[in-house]
Amino acid sequence: MTTLETKLDEFLHAKKLLAENKRLVLAVSGGVDSITMLELFRHLRDRWNLSLIVAHVNHQLRGYESDLDEEFVRAEASRHNLPFYTARVATEPFAHQHGYSKQVAARMLRYKFLEETRKQSQADSIATAHNANDNAETVLMNSLRGTGVRGLAGIPLQDVGRKLIRPMLFCYRKEIVEFAHQNSIRFREDSSNAINTYKRNYLRNVVLPELERRFDPNIVSALNAVSVSFRSLKSETDARVQDVFPSVVTELKKDRFSLDLTSLQGHSEFLRAEIVLELFRRIEVEPSAEKVNALLSLAKNQSGRALDLSKHWRAVTNRGAIVFIPVLALPGYSQNISIGQSVSNASFSIFVSEPMRREELQPIPSRDSAFVDADRLGRELKIRPWKAGDSFLPLGMQHRKKLSDFFVDNKIPVWKKHSIPLIESAGEIVWVCGLRLDDRYKISPRTNSVVKFTFINYVS
Repeated sequence: MTTLETKLDEFLHAKKLLAENKRLVLAVSGGVDSITMLELFRHLRDRWNLSLIVAHVNHQLRGYESDLDEEFVRAEASRHNLPFYTARVATEPFAHQHGYSKQVAARMLRYKFLEETRKQSQADSIATAHNANDNAETVLMNSLRGTGVRGLAGIPLQDVGRKLIRPMLFCYRKEIVEFAHQNSIRFREDSSNAINTYKRNYLRNVVLPELERRFDPNIVSALNAVSVSFRSLKSETDARVQDVFPSVVTELKKDRFSLDLTSLQGHSEFLRAEIVLELFRRIEVEPSAEKVNALLSLAKNQSGRALDLSKHWRAVTNRGAIVFIPVLALPGYSQNISIGQSVSNASFSIFVSEPMRREELQPIPSRDSAFVDADRLGRELKIRPWKAGDSFLPLGMQHRKKLSDFFVDNKIPVWKKHSIPLIESAGEIVWVCGLRLDDRYKISPRTNSVVKFTFINYVS
């Protein structure tokens, strides 16, 4: 065996990343790292009695170049008589739709496909070709972003839950390139690796070489040593966070979480930050020290203060807790609706009936319906969210009341009031949907014609 083959063999044994007689999906992009990994495992295949599968994702980010990468990997798999799985994914539309960077979107789609391939091929594990330089870049990037112990631990050797292993973390990019040249291994060059507008590329192509030149020629080794130390600490921290997390964070319902501030304050500053980072990971908010600090500062504010964590998530203070709400549940809607029409969105549906005679009325089945005097309504109504300063005359009362006070009296959480629509006529609130009718629009002995409002809430 060559030196690199021997090192890989020893690394797999030492770290218990793989067992004999297994089926392994190799994630192959076509670049030097993954093609070298393919070559190394092909040489170790008989020694470990492995069944190898090649998987490639075409992210369609570089046009014809991406297609050539796909065809190259397909040809390599065919040349070695290995099963080949591939997929073309719409990375840019996915990134735009969900508010991710192209790199994050590509990673999510790639791992999704790799897991689908593993299941379809009945493989035991997935191997990616991350190397020691990738790990050093990750440690440096995470230290700049302030992502806690997990970030400084770098790229994990394995992810048991996703059945992922990273068997090339033992070797440096220089070793990989030398091995490829010495063995005349063909590979593809990704032109986007030279674009320094990407943060990782800037660290790789500019920052790390400058640190090597000015500070330490072994900076990559030093960062990997940091990673090893923090992996140990990460294991202990993860165990502690998992132990206390259920007492601090409660899932109120699907896609809605509450962080209890009294429980959170009972832990050290370090653990508080790690608990917040763990919650960020679970709801897929990109972690950073800035977001953690902003959230912990939010905890000191009165109810009703909000912080947008991402395109998808908002944190709102509410009576001794911070509630995390999908932004989808906080619609910025405002639209007109006519008598006899309905409107629907991701958060609710509202139906306004045609006018009916009073004698046609049936009993209201729930508070999600209301009967109003049609003669007091204009033909054009408006549906809109609550805003500061709103007031109305609650049914049964003789004086106007601020809507904010009405919410407090009815124990409506601060975060929830944003998802309760109002029906308005000629600038006056007619109905706080599902809660209270304005007294001026109630049915009276003089009422001849009635309209029925119906409200269906999908997020409360």
